[in-house]
Order: sequence, then C-alpha cells, then structure tokens
Amino acid sequence: MNNITVRQGTTNGITLYLLADNVAIDLSTAEKVLLILKSNDGISTSHDSDTGTSGCVITTAVSGIITFYPYSTTYTTSRVLKASESPYKLYVWVYPNASPDATKYSVPETNEITLNVRNE
Repeated sequence: MNNITVRQGTTNGITLYLLADNVAIDLSTAEKVLLILKSNDGISTSHDSDTGTSGCVITTAVSGIITFYPYSTTYTTSRVLKASESPYKLYVWVYPNASPDATKYSVPETNEITLNVRNE
C-alpha cells in the first residue's frame, strides 16, 4: 500500500487497508480516523471519518478498511485530485477511543503513502 495511482477527475473511492505488522487494525472500537492528504506543493487537507462530510469513511471496521472519496457531492469537504498537484502524500491518524488525552497513532508509522494522479 505504499503507492496508489488514480486518474484525475475520479469520483471512485480509494480503498485503504490499515495494517500494523501486516495485521488488520480493528477499527470497530475506534472513535474515528483522520486522513491527512498533502499535495506536492505542501498544502495539507484533513478528512475526518467522524464528520460524515469529509470523504473519509470507515468501510469495514473489523478488517481495518477505510475508503477515501476524493470528490463527491455527498462529501462536501472532499477535494478534486489534480495531476498538477501530484504526487500527493497521505497517512491516517487512528484515534482508538475518546480519551481526554486524544491518544492517536499513525498508519503507516514510518513512511507516507504516495498517491499519484494521472491526467484524464
């Protein structure tokens, strides 16, 4: 899951499998996940599964599967992925519970995922 390629203008969801040591992270008790997307010019956007409007959805919690919808009229804060802003880098913060200290961990832990966008 280190490299993903999509075509500019896609409205299809991008499925991500969240793993720790090659084992699916069970998100069934997670408070939320937060996908961070950075364009090649360093502009970051965050997509929170808790809002219901950001385009980041926990799809199959027990298997650690989330889906990012880069552009959709349903998800009002989604953004159009552009080839000119590619490659993007992304990672996901997992918030395991609603603790007051905002415990969270990053997936992947060491490197970011590269999202390449090709021209239409």
